[in-house]
Amino acid sequence: MVLLKLNIKPRTPTPPLPGPTSWQPKTPNTTLEIEAQSTLLLDKIRALASSSPVSVIEMVQQFKKGASMMVHSSTLMAARILELEVANAAATERKKRKKKRIQKGGTLSQAEAESIVAQRDAEAQVEVERREERAQAGASRGSIQRCTRCNIAGHNKRTCKADAAEIGD
Repeated sequence: MVLLKLNIKPRTPTPPLPGPTSWQPKTPNTTLEIEAQSTLLLDKIRALASSSPVSVIEMVQQFKKGASMMVHSSTLMAARILELEVANAAATERKKRKKKRIQKGGTLSQAEAESIVAQRDAEAQVEVERREERAQAGASRGSIQRCTRCNIAGHNKRTCKADAAEIGD
């Protein structure tokens, strides 16, 4: 019932106002975009103001210069960061890589490596036996330190009494 009583008349929306608007309010990304936007902005300021808006024009020009410098430094930093990331990846890869060669001697065959390991084991066993023999003989205990001048225990060359007696004579 209600829908029948409604009087709906379709109509087309009004078109946008005509006029040359080439400026799009967006953040510029390159120095060319900064230059184009600042030039367009300066032209609009000059066209709208009947008096000379010198201070506003100077501010826009300073902004244009600063923005250009920031875009240039941003580009340089991005290049430097990329260079450092590549260097860091290469250094990480070098650290991960296994050492496949021995310091001085080139590559070893399996038989040579086994003989070197056996020789090290034998040397380690001999050293253990020597320590055990010294421990049984009592040589592991430190000997009493003696003076190198008079060979008497209890003092050293710096505090030797014999040296003091010679000086006093």
